[in-house]
Amino acid sequence: MPKIKINLINDPSIAYEKVEVDCYNDEMNLIPLNSNPFQNFRLPTNYIVNNAKILGISNLILNKNNLCAINNLVFNPRNNDKIFDKSENNISFDKKNLYFNIVYEEKIKKGIFLGAHWNYGHWMFNHLARLYYCQLDYKDNVIIVNNSIDNDKFKILKYFNISDDKIKIIKKGTMLNVEKLIIPQMPWHSLNGQTWWAPNSFNFIRKQIGSSLVSHNECNTNIFITRSTARWRKVTNENRLFDIAKNYNFELIDIGNLSVDEQINLGKKTRNLISPFGANSNFFINLPKGAKFIELAPPINSMNVSGSFSIASEIEYLQIKGIPVKQEGVSDLDADYTIDENEFMKKIQTFCDLV
Repeated sequence: MPKIKINLINDPSIAYEKVEVDCYNDEMNLIPLNSNPFQNFRLPTNYIVNNAKILGISNLILNKNNLCAINNLVFNPRNNDKIFDKSENNISFDKKNLYFNIVYEEKIKKGIFLGAHWNYGHWMFNHLARLYYCQLDYKDNVIIVNNSIDNDKFKILKYFNISDDKIKIIKKGTMLNVEKLIIPQMPWHSLNGQTWWAPNSFNFIRKQIGSSLVSHNECNTNIFITRSTARWRKVTNENRLFDIAKNYNFELIDIGNLSVDEQINLGKKTRNLISPFGANSNFFINLPKGAKFIELAPPINSMNVSGSFSIASEIEYLQIKGIPVKQEGVSDLDADYTIDENEFMKKIQTFCDLV
């Protein structure tokens, strides 16, 4: 089995050619997710790589000299989970060196690298949203993803007029050679301890799936998303909360059982949404403009992004924080928690748009 050495560097402008993003305007600029008096914005940039090599289920892309950069190209360069999928066992470490064992090798002429992630929110807001920065180029290129996520999730690409025959899914152990590769800017990512995002990338996605074209006044469905089958961050009194919510015509939904099309269609009918914190909260992207979203959450600081993302999507947002249940060996971020039931009922009555 041939092995290739990965020469990892920090600066992508050394490994790849910087180019301007498609259809640039000021709304495409990256801004700090949290207020930073020393940094106002960054200009987005795309990269072109001639004779690129994409390594399996990862975000590792080599140039012709086997140089590879990840800063500005992955969600978090300090987290291996955001660099390569745990199932990709052909990546190995030897002291300070990084290698990839080539099991299969394929070749295409040109493509746009989106990559993918097993978490649906990261797939949409890190990877799919890259299309925001290549709105002209993606229509004439193969879209390159990987099978770190259920292939059904790629069905959302049809809303961007990308047909199945234009999607290349890289499998484990495969090195994909691309004669001319475009790597678009990642709209939400961490770099040097600062989290950056492009708020208008959310409206770009919403316009493509049609949710921003619907008014909540046209909708009458109220949704309560269950997290009862999740491993972490369960609401311990979820059943009692739903007993309250169903008095206001909320329906209990497990979105994990819905296809991409079913999620989008249900979201566009939803007037009010209640969801526990976690990947299920990303359902908000499907809601019509002006819909109400109550998020139930443990007392967290990191990754508390639903409020900013919802506001950018023109959705009204409110968070109810619960009391964590202490569990040995479980971090605060992953802890189960309890929501005050009286507060919950009052927020439904005063915040939700009930009809």
